[in-house]
Amino acid sequence: MAWKEELSRDIARVLMEQYSSVADALFELVDNPIDFRRRGRVLEITVEIDRERDLVVVEDHGGAGMDDKDIARWLKWGDRSVRQIRATDIGRWRVGGKAAAGYLADRIEMYTKAAGRTEVWFFRDEDWATRSAAADWGEPAPLPRDVPLPRSLSGRPREDGYVRIELSGLRSRVYNIEDLRWHLSNTYRVLLERGDITISINGDGIEPLQLPRSSAFDDKSIELRTPAGRRIRGWVGRLNRDAVVGPSARRRIEGGIRCLYQGRLIGRAYYVGHAGEEKGSLASLA
Repeated sequence: MAWKEELSRDIARVLMEQYSSVADALFELVDNPIDFRRRGRVLEITVEIDRERDLVVVEDHGGAGMDDKDIARWLKWGDRSVRQIRATDIGRWRVGGKAAAGYLADRIEMYTKAAGRTEVWFFRDEDWATRSAAADWGEPAPLPRDVPLPRSLSGRPREDGYVRIELSGLRSRVYNIEDLRWHLSNTYRVLLERGDITISINGDGIEPLQLPRSSAFDDKSIELRTPAGRRIRGWVGRLNRDAVVGPSARRRIEGGIRCLYQGRLIGRAYYVGHAGEEKGSLASLA
């Protein structure tokens, strides 16, 4: 399958400017492999930011990885068939990672390997964010075995799928990394707590957001089924704000109902018809 970009580059550049910050764009690159993590295996994600070397690297191990056909589909912007979307996935249109890369940098390089395969694939575009016309890279070939890989990829087991994205020619942006840490800690709290995923930024692991509950209020468990047969599970508790420490204490944790899907936060601070900002008693609802 040839590697050929499919979309107007004018539209692509508009999509690349949809992000409000570096934290949002990097979050998108971290979020992508989580849809394709393999059940029963820990997904490891690392983010390395070195502005002095003009380099950002986002790498994941333990997921599905990518082969040549996956890259070919990845180059088709907005193709809903990309990577055989499952009912459990969050994403639907598959433009986020590509657009985020363009928001952050002019050049992109990718090393990829599909889980259970031995072939490594390499993709490069020197003008990812600036090209005026769609590109055609022709028929790809696996990376020759005698070509050295980045150290983090060398000697990985056959069953390990991985994707390594290297961004250079970094665009002039404000790097709000603490915002990114908070966003990751908050969004993936449950997955981090369960050990399903690990995330690190420049070698520092992301800890799950703490939600310590007040001993004055007993948690109430929730388990019900919708008319469509979907299961809803959770709990209602009262947050003990005085017990929040560490990274979790650096931002105000909003009260309200937090909605999760497949362990990932998809909505927060819902008050179900109540005016939460006007009701102090609801400000600690977790």
